[in-house]
Amino acid sequence: MKSENISYNPRIDQIRWLAATLVFLFHFNLEYRDLGGTGLNSNWLGLIKEGHTGVGLFFTLSGFLFMLIALNTQHIIYSEFIRNRFLRIFPLFFTIFLVATSIGRDHFLPPIPSPIGMSDF
Repeated sequence: MKSENISYNPRIDQIRWLAATLVFLFHFNLEYRDLGGTGLNSNWLGLIKEGHTGVGLFFTLSGFLFMLIALNTQHIIYSEFIRNRFLRIFPLFFTIFLVATSIGRDHFLPPIPSPIGMSDF
């Protein structure tokens, strides 16, 4: 879907790529540690170890784009805005949801409480 509100800016795609890469690497690091890997130990890799960095960048980009649209548009029709967001997000969300539940359907178990520290009570 192409935005009719503002012109396309390819530099924003580069920042989106960076944010998506940070989120991907955060989740990859979690899985790697769960499989017995050492994980990331460098202070410079704190952007990856802190999972909120990529998500925060996505929120910042969204706010920036919403503000650009608001400044360049006389009237915003929110029902169309919500419909367009739904049509952009839901198909990918639903596809990933189906793939994730199909692949890992036997791994959705409740967390088991750790016995560490239970003897202190």
